Amino acid sequence: MEKGKEGAVKAGTRRYASFVRSIQLPDDANMENITANTQHGVLTVRIPKAAKPAPKVREIPIS
Repeated sequence: MEKGKEGAVKAGTRRYASFVRSIQLPDDANMENITANTQHGVLTVRIPKAAKPAPKVREIPIS
């Protein structure tokens, strides 16, 4: 840590080791279309939902 202006303390990190984080995916995730990218040190993960099947419609004649 180093002291900056007016006694403020700044902390920094170094990339010396690998970092792993895991999350549980939702049940309705489309596993085939998950994408991830990094930009300016920010990781963005996109997890699209799987298309829900259309509800079955059944016509019942009323007499």
